[in-house]
Amino acid sequence: MNIEKLISELVIEFEKIVPEEENDLIQIYREYIKELINSAKYSSIPQDYKDVEEMLRYELKRFKKMNIDEIKNEIIIDESFERIQSFSRKAFVNALKVLDGEKVESNTIAEIKQELESIEKEMEKVREDNMKEAKKMLSEAILDVQYVEKPFTKLTSLRIGHEIEERRRMNENERD
Repeated sequence: MNIEKLISELVIEFEKIVPEEENDLIQIYREYIKELINSAKYSSIPQDYKDVEEMLRYELKRFKKMNIDEIKNEIIIDESFERIQSFSRKAFVNALKVLDGEKVESNTIAEIKQELESIEKEMEKVREDNMKEAKKMLSEAILDVQYVEKPFTKLTSLRIGHEIEERRRMNENERD
């Protein structure tokens, strides 16, 4: 069986569990499957067709046990959450640069702070199932931005704090 035939078969099965008024989920599911296949292709664990087919059938079996809202939470991307996650990574990367002794330009800091304001507004749009993690990422990002702005502060994000502690331990070990 080829991948396209498998996708078609799974989509037909998925159609059976989706109420008619939610038909727009069918195309989203098709894209979701393709994304899972792509992820499997590029994973560090080599996968053959049978493994991928088994994974996709397992996912469909899980969906059959879910209500429609749970299915939506699985396959519809929470774009606000994704933006917060991306911003959080960006803030952390800049905080690491400062920790490494690099200078972050003032216009870059201003851009990051401006972006932070819009990211804070994204919190209102984050799905409830992602809210706890989004709050954690945003709070870490806020502390990272503050660290970039004032590197000698004693208040840091947990991740920068861990990085500082790890570097301190490495330096101690090198001296011994």
